Amino acid sequence: FPVTTGAYQRLYAGSQDCFVTMLGTGGNSLVFSTFLGGHDLDGCHAVAIAPSGTIYVAGATRSPDFPVLGAFQSSSGGFLDGFVSELSADGSSLLSSSYLGGIGDDQITALTLDRAGNLYVAGGTTTQTGFPGTTAGVVTRNGSGTKGFACKVAPALVSLAWCSIVGGSGNDFVNAMALEPNGGVVVGGQTTSVNLPVQDPLQGVFQGTTAGWFAVLNAAGNLWQTVSYAGGNGSN
Repeated sequence: FPVTTGAYQRLYAGSQDCFVTMLGTGGNSLVFSTFLGGHDLDGCHAVAIAPSGTIYVAGATRSPDFPVLGAFQSSSGGFLDGFVSELSADGSSLLSSSYLGGIGDDQITALTLDRAGNLYVAGGTTTQTGFPGTTAGVVTRNGSGTKGFACKVAPALVSLAWCSIVGGSGNDFVNAMALEPNGGVVVGGQTTSVNLPVQDPLQGVFQGTTAGWFAVLNAAGNLWQTVSYAGGNGSN
């Protein structure tokens, strides 16, 4: 795989590594390219660029030796954990990196930044109790399986402000997220749960074989203000 001179990680480390690559403006030149990972399976699912030019990537890892630095969670919580990492703008150094997960299977599938440099990540978890950054008041679920979550992380990954979980008795996957102007966090994806804890819904009833869904979390991370289905009678 093409890596560049001076890249943070030039050598392939495990059975599957992430990679972070920047192309030139015309798409016909390689600005930098680096591996990122430990000695097991690592996958990148989301990327965002901060105003300073640093690059955040997030995903899931099974590597107990995934590179961490200045982390709010320095060790793996289970078999599969989410991770978030910050690389320098030229891809030459790792500025910060952390696991994010509990004893279940956890992965980050979306991320975004606010103007203050706070990082927001979202994904799915099967961790039933003890997910990092959560309390009883910010976990809304109606069963086991994969649940959606959203978290707020301080700049440079120095601390985890909060995490919140929402879901039903099936599997609730998060594929995208965005921030509202007031700081609220919107997540959306696909669900097989017929009993989502709907709140102020656009569509209150499950339809089809799989349904689209979305949820809005307040800026403090302690109240799911909206939980709604979205879809017709097919596969959504």
